[in-house]
Amino acid sequence: MGTSEGGKEWAHYKVFTVHEAATAYRMNVDAFGYQGSINELFSYHDNFKISTFDRDNDANAEHCCDKSLNGGGWWYNSFYRLGNVNGVYGKREKGGIGYRDSKNVPIKNVTVKIRPMKRTCGHVY
Repeated sequence: MGTSEGGKEWAHYKVFTVHEAATAYRMNVDAFGYQGSINELFSYHDNFKISTFDRDNDANAEHCCDKSLNGGGWWYNSFYRLGNVNGVYGKREKGGIGYRDSKNVPIKNVTVKIRPMKRTCGHVY
């Protein structure tokens, strides 16, 4: 992630899984073995379905994706921590692209890299 101030941050998870459409793209992430330049934040959203402006799958009664975060789809618990990566570009407060640790940290760009699993259920790919 490139911060708005020109810094670079990163987060690496050994286990990150997005399930099929029938589960509303439920996501699982394991903090075990986490490495990164920021605090581990994404496991807060473990086991949640993706939320979008028209699909409220978060734990916030006020539908945080639509009303608070400007409709950008992502995995949210009751609030975002690692990732409002589909927010409003250039907006520096809540609803913009960023992550939340002890404060809202606006980010300029995000690159997500996903590597396929080498073994799944005993099959080699």
